[in-house]
Amino acid sequence: SGCCGGSSGEPSARFSRFNLTLDELKLGQERALAEDDDGLSDEALTAALEQTPRGAFALAALTVGLLMAAWLGIYLLVFLPRGAIG
Repeated sequence: SGCCGGSSGEPSARFSRFNLTLDELKLGQERALAEDDDGLSDEALTAALEQTPRGAFALAALTVGLLMAAWLGIYLLVFLPRGAIG
């Protein structure tokens, strides 16, 4: 006996947690795929997917640059003026 009450290797006819049959799940998946059309042409989608990584990399580079500048500022303004310890 499996976790879902069916015989070994066979899925249960009903998914008890959601109370759906396998056919109902397939129908829902088909509807979701049919509704996936957002009105964008393939060219517009390709252009958007080419620009998005550049913006993400630019944002990441800006963030790392600001972090390094803050670290350098703390080093120069706090640690160096304090001098050697010990």
